[in-house]
Amino acid sequence: MRVRPVPFSASVIGLTAAYLAIATLAFLNFQVLFPVVRTLLMLSFAVTFSLGHRYIVEERDKTFLRRTFEAYFPPKGVKRITANPRLIVEAMIDIVFRYEGTVDKVIGDGLMVFCGDPEPQPDHATRCVRMAIEVKGLDEPVEVYEVIDPALERP
Repeated sequence: MRVRPVPFSASVIGLTAAYLAIATLAFLNFQVLFPVVRTLLMLSFAVTFSLGHRYIVEERDKTFLRRTFEAYFPPKGVKRITANPRLIVEAMIDIVFRYEGTVDKVIGDGLMVFCGDPEPQPDHATRCVRMAIEVKGLDEPVEVYEVIDPALERP
């Protein structure tokens, strides 16, 4: 289960405030001492460890994504893709729709696509091949380069 950092931190702060309020009320009304310092240290350790672990994991994932895209795109483009990885997938989907293909699944940074269904197309095989070539970048599709970086010169 993944928890977002801000709600997680807010909930820990809320729990800490509630614990301190209960400990204060227990002491003032019943002269009962709760272990406040130890509890606060453990909560701060838990928050620090959780957020630190999440940061390390996200940095590792971003590094992997950046290295993968560096094999296919220029450095300027990689910076924009890693900032928003959906850009390249959206560009590929636009190409698929231009050839009247059907996107079956989005799998990571790839697509499962087919042509000729639900509407029959007599040239579905040709459309599929042309679409794949354009997505692969052999025809240097303008849309992909514009999505990556409008100022980028095509090779």
